[in-house]
Amino acid sequence: SQAFLWTFLVELWMITPLVSLILLAGFNNIPDDIIEASTLETNSWIQRFWYIELPYLRPYLALGSMLIIVNVFDIFDMPWSLTNGGPIDATSFISIEIDERAFRAFDIQGAMSATVISLVIVLIISMLIYQFVYKQVETLD
Repeated sequence: SQAFLWTFLVELWMITPLVSLILLAGFNNIPDDIIEASTLETNSWIQRFWYIELPYLRPYLALGSMLIIVNVFDIFDMPWSLTNGGPIDATSFISIEIDERAFRAFDIQGAMSATVISLVIVLIISMLIYQFVYKQVETLD
């Protein structure tokens, strides 16, 4: 539904400044001599970005994507304050489901299980991102 989409976009809008700051730090850590040499080698800024700058930004992109993934699994306050779970659970994210299971249905074991499962999912996704970035950075050196 559109309520889910707009709630997700509001949350994405809230984390965008942090990810932008991380990427700015990544751009500032690219050595100037490499940028200068790539400017002399090619006229295309697309090739320079794709082959020179993007490999240096991979660790920063990984950190930003991990923060976005953690934020997606941690969404509670914005959907709750905007829609209170939404019309017919349209904006009911996993954190809202955990809250309702724990404090409304008094199913603490079910809420703890859902929390541990979401933690494991976040850890697996973060480890996959880390492994992908580590292999890419290893080939850079």
